[in-house]
Amino acid sequence: MKNLTHFALAILLFCSCRKVDQLATPGKVVPEENQSSIQNLGHVFSGTNITWKIHPLNAGNAPLFTYLPNQTSGYCLLMIDNGKMDGLTPINAFRFVAVNMQTNSSKIIAVKGTDGNPADYSFGRIIMGIFGMDKKYYVATQGSPTGGGHLIQYDPFTQTAIDLGKPFKKGKSALDIYTLNLGTDGALYGGSFGDEGDVKTFRYDYKRFSVDALTLDNTSRYVTSVSGDSKYTYAVCGKNNWFLYAIDRETGEKRTLKSNGGSSISIDIASHTDAPYAHSVATHFRLSGFTSTALKEYDRPMTDRVIYVPYSETDATVPQVFWNDVDKKVVYKLNNGQTGTITVNNLQEDVYPTTGPMLYSNNKLYLVCYKQGLLGSYAQSEGFRKLGCTSMGILTMLMPPSSSTDAGKIFMAGYPKGALLQYSPVQDWTVNLAGFTNTSSGFATPSSNPRQSAFFQDADASGTNGSMSLLAIKYTKSGYVAGAGNNDRITVSGGRELSMGSYKNGAVRNLYLPEFSRYEFQSMCLTKDSNYALIGAVPKNGKIQRLYKYNPVTNSVVKSWDIPLWDDLYSPLSVLTDDLLVGFCGDTVFIFDLVTGQIIWKEVLHKKIYSMTLGPDNSVYINYMNSSVFNYRIIKYNFNVADRSNVKATTTIVSELEDQDSNERSKPSGMLVVPNVVAGNYDLYISGLNSLYRVKV
Repeated sequence: MKNLTHFALAILLFCSCRKVDQLATPGKVVPEENQSSIQNLGHVFSGTNITWKIHPLNAGNAPLFTYLPNQTSGYCLLMIDNGKMDGLTPINAFRFVAVNMQTNSSKIIAVKGTDGNPADYSFGRIIMGIFGMDKKYYVATQGSPTGGGHLIQYDPFTQTAIDLGKPFKKGKSALDIYTLNLGTDGALYGGSFGDEGDVKTFRYDYKRFSVDALTLDNTSRYVTSVSGDSKYTYAVCGKNNWFLYAIDRETGEKRTLKSNGGSSISIDIASHTDAPYAHSVATHFRLSGFTSTALKEYDRPMTDRVIYVPYSETDATVPQVFWNDVDKKVVYKLNNGQTGTITVNNLQEDVYPTTGPMLYSNNKLYLVCYKQGLLGSYAQSEGFRKLGCTSMGILTMLMPPSSSTDAGKIFMAGYPKGALLQYSPVQDWTVNLAGFTNTSSGFATPSSNPRQSAFFQDADASGTNGSMSLLAIKYTKSGYVAGAGNNDRITVSGGRELSMGSYKNGAVRNLYLPEFSRYEFQSMCLTKDSNYALIGAVPKNGKIQRLYKYNPVTNSVVKSWDIPLWDDLYSPLSVLTDDLLVGFCGDTVFIFDLVTGQIIWKEVLHKKIYSMTLGPDNSVYINYMNSSVFNYRIIKYNFNVADRSNVKATTTIVSELEDQDSNERSKPSGMLVVPNVVAGNYDLYISGLNSLYRVKV
């Protein structure tokens, strides 16, 4: 990647100092003599917004292959070029990309509008894709700029795509599409998403739409599951508080087959060749008109599912592929062992934000972009470099201490399967085609760089307790990588639930406690001696955060605390002293005493806080919204905790940052303080925005 041009925005900022009493409002502001300056270092990551894992049965984890055009065999990889994005929503019409694995060529396929010309408008963000029984691929969207969701039809046989329009008309706008499914009659069924009471379904027989004349439900906003047969449509409206309806499409009569009053019990509908079946907990219900017949507990339908895909994701003859966004290439390995790459041209470029995690080593800053699985670096001498990409979302990373056996490596972890990778910065980023698969972490193998270390998800005996999303990793004094996150495989746990474990010498051990099912991961830090991990979790009901002290050596929780927090928002924690933690929750900074189990100091800033970090001198930096969503203020706390009954805080306004990109979808979610070449000075780097910012402190 070419070095980005550096441009500096020199801003002389007024800095001030103030004294803050325990649990009190700020006192007098006293000006300081020193000044700070901010530099916009430019855009870190740019490239494509290709979605290449769109398999209907395993979206987000597996690629989709169709037959070659005008044939009923051969392998053609289907991807989607989302183009420029506003958060999750494409600004323009997305396009399909067909990659011919036999001729090593690619084709960009524009979606045509109702006038027969390529669409010049955005369809909104893609919510899901499914094959119809006509062997065409259908993509449903939400959130189009003009309101409502579109249904897009892609024909692999002719390699053409058309916009079928917005099924759910509502005045001059339309409702979004929330779900798609095939019915037992082979037709395509869809459910809506809208305002309260905006609940409809459609049936598409591959010629025309038929849509409910009236809304189905006045208690919810969406249809979570849908199916149908030759006469009836079946729809679940709502999630925890749901109703399962049957609708006679001839008469319009609607009846409630089952309902739930608001607990965590969910229900879904699957289409089988004999009938649609609703599934809730351990029971399946056969749906036939206005009757619902329960099978015996744990019994499953004996008939096949109504579904079509050209190739199974488990088919051993399907090519193994990986999208290399850095080089704009599909990397592949065929069933006969042949390997190679296919360059894809004429893709739309975009700039996207960094994620929060940052590392600093040997005068170089390492940054990640979760959405694209990218790792990059920044150094004043060489600017930005995109080092490479993985097929996992990088959510967290660490660099072990120089005294450890893993010194010099970068551990990266994330989603899916709680993948843990090791990268050596002194070696080239390499792809080992011999061993990668279409699942897990793509090309990362035990002999690639980065190399595959482990998966936290499936390391435990039952395969249900490890992290699907590994959200934080820390390196302990005993040489363990302690990890925590969520097991969010909905089919197993019914929702996200807290998960924690450890890795050392190639082995992962996961810990499971029944109470974990009531919590979701929030934050993680090490104790001052680096022997234990402190893992915070937020309850699914209530606002009492749980804090666990985890010992990776014994794979056990040795102590826990309840922290009475007042907001469900993210509340990270850092170690201030041996037994004091500093954190923020919503708009409030606080100190928690591990000895007494009490919050002993807090200050309300009355503005949303985005990030926090500790400086080398144990000062605490806070970044929060100032005058607007694009204007942020950075302050520094220095705490005097000698008297814990009367904690004193000196607060310095470090600087104010104006986001040059004005991207409302990106936030300054990461900060890192590193020593400057000038003794006693520091550089504060801010990530999470499209541009990387440096504050000279």
